[in-house]
Amino acid sequence: VVKGYPMVLRYNTQPEERYGIPYDTPLFYWMDERTRDLQVIRHFSEEWDFSPDEIRLALENAKKAQRAFRDALHNAGTELLKQLQRDGGFAVVIAGRPYHSDPLVNHHVSRFFTRQGISVMTLDSLPNLDQESLQHVRMETTINFHVRLLAGASFVARHPNLELVNLVSFGCGHDAVLTDEVARIMQNRGGKEPLVLKLDESDITGPLSIRIKSFVETLNIRRAQANNNQQSSGKKNRKLPFPDPFPVKFTKKDRKTRTILVPNITESFAHIASSAIRKEGFRVEPLPFGGPKTAQLGKKFVHNDMCYPAQINIGEFLAAMENGRWDAENVALGLAKDHCDCRLAQYATVARRALDAAGYSQVPIITTGEDTKDMHPDFSLSPLFQYRMLWGLAGLDILEALRRKIRPYEKVKGNTDEVFYTWVHRLAAAMDVSLRKYRKEFVKALEAFNQIPADRSEQRPKVFVIGEFLLNFHPESNNNIERYLEDHGMEVIMPNVLYVFHREYLREESETKEFGVRYGFLKTLVSRVSERVFRQVIRKTQQAAKICPIYHAPGDFRQLSDKASHIIHKTFTSGEGWMIAAEILEYAEQGVDSFLILQPFGCLPNHVTGRGLVKRIKQEMPHIQILALDYDPDTSLANIENRLQMLILTARERHAAKNALATDEANRAINEPTAAPQTSI
Repeated sequence: VVKGYPMVLRYNTQPEERYGIPYDTPLFYWMDERTRDLQVIRHFSEEWDFSPDEIRLALENAKKAQRAFRDALHNAGTELLKQLQRDGGFAVVIAGRPYHSDPLVNHHVSRFFTRQGISVMTLDSLPNLDQESLQHVRMETTINFHVRLLAGASFVARHPNLELVNLVSFGCGHDAVLTDEVARIMQNRGGKEPLVLKLDESDITGPLSIRIKSFVETLNIRRAQANNNQQSSGKKNRKLPFPDPFPVKFTKKDRKTRTILVPNITESFAHIASSAIRKEGFRVEPLPFGGPKTAQLGKKFVHNDMCYPAQINIGEFLAAMENGRWDAENVALGLAKDHCDCRLAQYATVARRALDAAGYSQVPIITTGEDTKDMHPDFSLSPLFQYRMLWGLAGLDILEALRRKIRPYEKVKGNTDEVFYTWVHRLAAAMDVSLRKYRKEFVKALEAFNQIPADRSEQRPKVFVIGEFLLNFHPESNNNIERYLEDHGMEVIMPNVLYVFHREYLREESETKEFGVRYGFLKTLVSRVSERVFRQVIRKTQQAAKICPIYHAPGDFRQLSDKASHIIHKTFTSGEGWMIAAEILEYAEQGVDSFLILQPFGCLPNHVTGRGLVKRIKQEMPHIQILALDYDPDTSLANIENRLQMLILTARERHAAKNALATDEANRAINEPTAAPQTSI
């Protein structure tokens, strides 16, 4: 997210063009000291004309200065802790993201404590923080900040003379996960509760002062009671054991007794995914769509600042359990997982808390990613699962595209959906047998789509819909926006589901070639082989789809990644990353001039790569219209309908104007006299 801020400022504030201010925005991937030094030397030698030797000397001096500063900070922190242990009392550790250190952002929060004679420390002043065990931390620590904050919470929880103040940004979904985990660590390891302060741009400090005074008064009462209890019992406060973050495991015996329930992405995804997992020897079923209960239950049991798609996935499971079809003793919740900087990495963390709160603490959770938390020691998926999913999604992408091309023009209403659902179930059943059976059924499915009666003589205006992955495709999460657009005279185009998996290979390849990042021989080899298999399967399914005259295969994925490389780097894959800009430019060149970007409220990665790039995209394509819509559990169709209607009306007017112009040109061509052919002797 942070690496997108300079890009958004460049395109929306335009400091160079409007104010003549030089604006340098290097993109770095500092995986270790080697890559950091390599990238810094390269940038400052190429862009600022410093010699490599000068930069190396500057780097060495910077490292020495940083080490000296850290040593001084640790020494000051150690001395303060000794003083507190000797004289009594307590200090507060103020923890937050790096930018929360700015007094303009934190509203000089430390002064509220120092004015009361309370010492203030930072996370970096705590000694030996790197020795804190995070073995039983529930959330995934995907960046250094996560490690530092959670280690700090553990240190403060166990230290009798420290309390924690956790600064978070208002509406930040990433902070929502961290806040819950910090509170869990503080409670479980020390019986303490942190003060969580949500900060925004308001400079009215009255409410902030009241909350801090209340916190301090509560601490004084609690600490006095603890001292009295300790004196009367003559015992020191005992250290609390830290419980297993995922106490209910998916074990070998669960293979035969528990059914894994798979949440939805598209209307077809869970069916194919269930079949692909069943071939691995597990009991699996797709979850049904939960209706209005999905968002209601997701909102009730998932942190309200958390990712809306996570609320949908978890709410879908809770709705199914409420309906009574499954017994909690015999099911497991299946979730996607990726070790990334998106909140997707934390779905299992959030789900465990939600299931416990909803009364389903006995339900284990399994994920498709690496199990770093010992959630499912006896659940793993082989490379053959990935291969089946690749074929399954490649085929479904084509059938979904055909459905969207045919359904607006079908002669018998409902015919296209009937064919689609029939063949989704047949393909899932074929996947249960073998991939060979699946491929044969896929060809038959294409032939069935060819037989649907449709009249495409009067083309509709087209609209391309893209955005956050689940929100883009999950009909209940986006208020059935695809059907709404079709019902109002539009033809809808959507991206391929498979693309979101394909792009990670290009990211790793680019990081290696352009930034000197090393991933190790085996990982690099697996990535290269996997990418070739991806391209092979896509090529074969698209070759089979040529029997459908109306199917238009998307362009090569590598070429697509280059489409927007002058706007956003292909290594930027947070949220939907570069794909939003690239696909809008791609379809705009093909004549589509209406675009929708669907974003969960507070989804910073997609705000950066979606709304944040609209102005820059329209500089290249001034004739197109782009509408960004935000969704949360309370978003109804009424909230967005007026804005949708404006897009639809404009699209109709432009489409009519294009048709009129084409008709005029055709008439002129007919009426113009044709010159007599010349002959030569």
